[in-house]
Amino acid sequence: MAAEPGPTRAQLAWRTATIVAVLLGALVRLLVGLVLRRPDRRPDTMAVVAADTLRRLGPAFVKAGQLLSTRVDVLPAAACARLSVLYDRLPAPRARDVEPDLPARLLADLDPGHGGLVPVAAGSIACVYRARLRDGRTVAIKVRRPEADRLVRCDVRLLNAVAALAQRWPSLRGVPLADMVDQVGQSIRQQLDLAREAAALRSLRENLVGLDGVRVPAVVDGYTGTGVLVMEFVEGLRRGAAPSASDREATLRALQAAYHMLFLDGFVHCDLHPGNVYPMPDGSVVIVDAGFSRRLSEPA
Repeated sequence: MAAEPGPTRAQLAWRTATIVAVLLGALVRLLVGLVLRRPDRRPDTMAVVAADTLRRLGPAFVKAGQLLSTRVDVLPAAACARLSVLYDRLPAPRARDVEPDLPARLLADLDPGHGGLVPVAAGSIACVYRARLRDGRTVAIKVRRPEADRLVRCDVRLLNAVAALAQRWPSLRGVPLADMVDQVGQSIRQQLDLAREAAALRSLRENLVGLDGVRVPAVVDGYTGTGVLVMEFVEGLRRGAAPSASDREATLRALQAAYHMLFLDGFVHCDLHPGNVYPMPDGSVVIVDAGFSRRLSEPA
């Protein structure tokens, strides 16, 4: 298999300048906010600036923010809540900007009489739109962001360079920073391939079909490619939609699904954060976004 083309020097230079500019702007906003706001509001100001800065920096940094948002043992709960917007509430490209990336067959099969593409969720690498097919099915169309591939490749290369420099410090010698960056970069790059995610969704759905109250959306065949994934549309996927009485039941079902993945199937969804696991009002749970999945061992 041919090696993937890396970013050019010009792309790396432009990306470095962009990152520096965003960080400098964030520093100015942070200083102004800390000066003008009351002391009790300053932690919230820091969280808001951090979330917006990570959003501006792009996919690799958004992924880091998503991870931090789950670490209530490290950050205040209010800061984690602010960072949670990075799961699926980022600005989405306009429908007319993503339509050129859709397969011709899909465009031909869309029903123009039902509002076209309606954005319903937007993450760091891809956005999801609701649409109606001419045969009456409502589908979720996941489309990779136009610049995601280039930005991720640049950021991984830059992070590798930073890790190599950091390992020269005596206190960091022996710390496998480069290996850590390689592993994180590989996982993010794999999430760029929506055809790979489609295969992962099919596997998860097949493996978990016997668990009561656990649902994985079905892939709609015939339209999926490297940058596009079409699935059945599941109504009601909103965080906080489930009442507390059913939330506990849904949580138990999500734990059962995780147990099943780890100890029975060996094929694991590795990104089960609140933006990918939705408790439903009836106590069921819906698992989406299988771009970061791993097989722990080969089946016997």
